Amino acid sequence: MRQKYQWIFTEALKLKGVSIDYKVEWQAYRFLLNEKMFAYLGTNNQDKEILTLKGDPADNQLMIEIYDYVTEGYYMNKIHWISIRLDDRKLPSEQMVVEQLIKSYQLVFEKLSKKHQQKIRQ
Repeated sequence: MRQKYQWIFTEALKLKGVSIDYKVEWQAYRFLLNEKMFAYLGTNNQDKEILTLKGDPADNQLMIEIYDYVTEGYYMNKIHWISIRLDDRKLPSEQMVVEQLIKSYQLVFEKLSKKHQQKIRQ
C-alpha cells in the first residue's frame, strides 16, 4: 500500500514536524504531528483502501453529502473525522486528497500548545 500511495507520504512529509509509523495491530499507517494523529491510511472492514482525516464537522458533513467516496471516519469520531475511499471507482483527485490532508494537519497543529507550535515552526 505504501508504494501505491507514495504521493500521500510525500505530501505529508513536506509538512513540518510530521512523522509516520505503521501500527501493526491496525495494519495501517499513522500520520502524526507531535504524537497526535492527523491521518490514517489503511483499509476498512470491507477491505477498501481509505485515508481517514480530521476535519471541521460542518465541512465533513458537506463532503459526505456531496461525494460518494467520503464517509464518516472509520473507527474514529464520526463528527470530527472523515474517511476517503481511495480505491473507489469515482476516485477523488490527488489535489483534493492533499488539500484535505493539509487541513487535517492544520487542525491538529492549531490545538498544540504555543510552545510546541513554535518548536515545529523552527
